[in-house]
Amino acid sequence: MYNDAAHYLDIMYRLFREDLISPLRDGIAVYKRTGATRYQKLSEDFDEVTSDLLIFKIEGLEGLQVRTIDGTLCRFAKLTEESRSHPALSRNLIFGQVVCLSSDGFQEDYQLAQIVERDKTEEDGTIAFTFMDEDGTIVKDRSYQIADPQSYFIAYRYVLVALKVRRCVLEVERL
Repeated sequence: MYNDAAHYLDIMYRLFREDLISPLRDGIAVYKRTGATRYQKLSEDFDEVTSDLLIFKIEGLEGLQVRTIDGTLCRFAKLTEESRSHPALSRNLIFGQVVCLSSDGFQEDYQLAQIVERDKTEEDGTIAFTFMDEDGTIVKDRSYQIADPQSYFIAYRYVLVALKVRRCVLEVERL
Protein backbone atom coordinates (compact mmCIF):
# COMPACT_ATOMS: atom_id res chain seq x y z
CA MET A 1 0.00 0.00 0.00
CA TYR A 2 1.41 3.38 -1.02
CA ASN A 3 0.71 6.59 0.88
CA ASP A 4 0.87 8.82 -2.18
CA ALA A 5 2.50 9.18 -5.59
CA ALA A 6 5.83 10.31 -4.11
CA HIS A 7 5.93 7.22 -1.89
CA TYR A 8 5.14 5.01 -4.91
CA LEU A 9 7.92 6.60 -7.00
CA ASP A 10 10.38 6.26 -4.12
CA ILE A 11 9.59 2.55 -3.74
CA MET A 12 9.90 1.97 -7.50
CA TYR A 13 13.25 3.78 -7.53
CA ARG A 14 14.56 1.63 -4.68
CA LEU A 15 13.35 -1.59 -6.31
CA PHE A 16 14.96 -0.74 -9.66
CA ARG A 17 18.21 0.26 -7.95
CA GLU A 18 18.26 -2.99 -5.98
CA ASP A 19 17.54 -4.96 -9.15
CA LEU A 20 20.59 -3.32 -10.73
CA ILE A 21 22.99 -3.65 -7.78
CA SER A 22 22.03 -7.01 -6.25
CA PRO A 23 23.58 -9.20 -9.00
CA LEU A 24 26.93 -7.46 -8.44
CA ARG A 25 26.75 -7.52 -4.63
CA ASP A 26 25.43 -11.08 -4.36
CA GLY A 27 27.73 -12.35 -7.11
CA ILE A 28 30.80 -11.00 -5.32
CA ALA A 29 29.65 -12.62 -2.07
CA VAL A 30 29.26 -16.02 -3.77
CA TYR A 31 32.56 -15.60 -5.64
CA LYS A 32 34.38 -14.84 -2.38
CA ARG A 33 32.85 -17.91 -0.75
CA THR A 34 33.25 -20.43 -3.59
CA GLY A 35 35.71 -18.94 -6.06
CA ALA A 36 33.44 -19.94 -8.94
CA THR A 37 32.02 -17.68 -11.63
CA ARG A 38 29.57 -18.00 -14.47
CA TYR A 39 30.74 -20.77 -16.87
CA GLN A 40 32.53 -22.62 -14.06
CA LYS A 41 31.02 -25.69 -12.46
CA LEU A 42 32.13 -26.47 -8.94
CA SER A 43 31.03 -30.09 -8.85
CA GLU A 44 28.45 -32.49 -10.19
CA ASP A 45 26.06 -31.21 -7.52
CA PHE A 46 23.46 -29.15 -9.38
CA ASP A 47 22.35 -27.51 -6.13
CA GLU A 48 25.76 -25.86 -5.68
CA VAL A 49 25.48 -22.09 -5.87
CA THR A 50 27.74 -20.37 -8.39
CA SER A 51 28.29 -16.69 -8.96
CA ASP A 52 26.53 -15.04 -11.87
CA LEU A 53 29.55 -12.80 -12.46
CA LEU A 54 32.30 -13.01 -14.98
CA ILE A 55 35.73 -12.18 -13.59
CA PHE A 56 38.29 -10.65 -15.92
CA LYS A 57 41.84 -9.64 -14.99
CA ILE A 58 43.83 -6.58 -15.96
CA GLU A 59 47.58 -6.17 -15.80
CA GLY A 60 47.42 -2.67 -14.39
CA LEU A 61 45.72 0.69 -14.62
CA GLU A 62 47.35 3.69 -16.23
CA GLY A 63 47.32 7.15 -14.73
CA LEU A 64 44.35 9.49 -14.95
CA GLN A 65 43.73 10.75 -18.50
CA VAL A 66 41.24 12.96 -20.30
CA ARG A 67 39.30 11.36 -23.15
CA THR A 68 39.54 13.55 -26.23
CA ILE A 69 36.06 12.56 -27.41
CA ASP A 70 34.11 14.02 -24.50
CA GLY A 71 36.60 15.32 -21.93
CA THR A 72 35.78 12.77 -19.22
CA LEU A 73 38.49 11.64 -16.82
CA CYS A 74 39.30 7.98 -17.22
CA ARG A 75 41.94 5.33 -16.68
CA PHE A 76 43.01 2.91 -19.37
CA ALA A 77 43.91 -0.68 -18.58
CA LYS A 78 45.07 -3.75 -20.45
CA LEU A 79 43.37 -7.12 -20.02
CA THR A 80 45.59 -10.12 -19.35
CA GLU A 81 46.10 -12.64 -22.14
CA GLU A 82 43.83 -15.09 -20.30
CA SER A 83 41.01 -12.52 -20.16
CA ARG A 84 41.48 -11.52 -23.81
CA SER A 85 41.00 -15.14 -24.86
CA HIS A 86 37.87 -15.64 -22.73
CA PRO A 87 35.03 -16.87 -24.97
CA ALA A 88 32.52 -14.44 -23.43
CA LEU A 89 34.62 -11.29 -23.89
CA SER A 90 32.81 -10.19 -27.05
CA ARG A 91 29.48 -10.13 -25.19
CA ASN A 92 30.72 -8.65 -21.91
CA LEU A 93 32.60 -5.65 -20.56
CA ILE A 94 30.39 -3.53 -22.81
CA PHE A 95 30.26 0.25 -23.05
CA GLY A 96 28.32 1.84 -20.20
CA GLN A 97 28.44 -1.20 -17.93
CA VAL A 98 29.06 -0.66 -14.22
CA VAL A 99 31.73 -3.05 -12.96
CA CYS A 100 33.62 -3.55 -9.72
CA LEU A 101 37.42 -3.64 -9.65
CA SER A 102 39.49 -5.09 -6.83
CA SER A 103 43.19 -5.64 -6.27
CA ASP A 104 42.75 -8.07 -3.36
CA GLY A 105 40.19 -10.57 -4.60
CA PHE A 106 37.23 -8.48 -3.37
CA GLN A 107 38.24 -8.75 0.27
CA GLU A 108 38.55 -5.07 1.18
CA ASP A 109 39.41 -3.15 -1.99
CA TYR A 110 36.32 -2.34 -4.07
CA GLN A 111 36.19 0.30 -6.80
CA LEU A 112 33.01 0.89 -8.80
CA ALA A 113 33.64 2.05 -12.34
CA GLN A 114 31.81 2.52 -15.60
CA ILE A 115 33.27 1.31 -18.88
CA VAL A 116 33.68 4.32 -21.17
CA GLU A 117 35.77 2.84 -23.97
CA ARG A 118 36.15 -0.65 -25.31
CA ASP A 119 36.72 -0.17 -29.04
CA LYS A 120 40.10 -1.95 -29.00
CA THR A 121 39.37 -4.48 -26.26
CA GLU A 122 39.18 -7.49 -28.53
CA GLU A 123 42.15 -6.31 -30.64
CA ASP A 124 44.72 -5.49 -28.00
CA GLY A 125 42.90 -5.81 -24.65
CA THR A 126 42.62 -2.07 -23.98
CA ILE A 127 39.65 -0.84 -21.96
CA ALA A 128 38.90 2.49 -20.24
CA PHE A 129 37.05 3.14 -16.97
CA THR A 130 35.61 6.18 -15.25
CA PHE A 131 35.62 5.52 -11.52
CA MET A 132 32.56 6.45 -9.48
CA ASP A 133 34.70 7.74 -6.64
CA GLU A 134 38.27 8.63 -7.60
CA ASP A 135 39.46 8.83 -3.98
CA GLY A 136 43.17 8.22 -4.37
CA THR A 137 43.11 4.53 -3.40
CA ILE A 138 43.54 3.36 -6.98
CA VAL A 139 47.11 2.23 -7.51
CA LYS A 140 48.64 2.56 -10.96
CA ASP A 141 50.32 -0.55 -12.43
CA ARG A 142 48.69 -2.90 -9.89
CA SER A 143 46.81 -5.93 -11.22
CA TYR A 144 43.06 -5.88 -10.66
CA GLN A 145 40.14 -8.21 -11.11
CA ILE A 146 36.97 -6.92 -12.79
CA ALA A 147 33.59 -8.29 -11.71
CA ASP A 148 31.13 -7.97 -14.60
CA PRO A 149 27.50 -8.59 -13.52
CA GLN A 150 24.56 -9.70 -15.66
CA SER A 151 22.62 -6.47 -15.01
CA TYR A 152 23.26 -3.72 -17.55
CA PHE A 153 23.47 -0.19 -16.17
CA ILE A 154 22.48 1.71 -19.32
CA ALA A 155 19.14 -0.13 -19.42
CA TYR A 156 18.39 1.03 -15.87
CA ARG A 157 19.98 4.46 -15.94
CA TYR A 158 17.23 6.45 -17.64
CA VAL A 159 14.45 4.81 -15.65
CA LEU A 160 16.29 5.53 -12.38
CA VAL A 161 16.89 9.16 -13.35
CA ALA A 162 13.25 9.61 -14.36
CA LEU A 163 11.99 8.08 -11.12
CA LYS A 164 14.34 10.21 -9.06
CA VAL A 165 13.44 13.57 -10.65
CA ARG A 166 9.74 13.00 -11.28
CA ARG A 167 7.80 15.77 -9.55
CA CYS A 168 4.43 15.81 -11.31
CA VAL A 169 1.16 14.41 -10.02
CA LEU A 170 0.73 10.72 -10.62
CA GLU A 171 -2.73 9.16 -10.60
CA VAL A 172 -2.78 6.17 -8.26
CA GLU A 173 -6.02 4.24 -7.98
CA ARG A 174 -6.96 1.83 -5.26
CA LEU A 175 -8.35 -1.44 -6.48
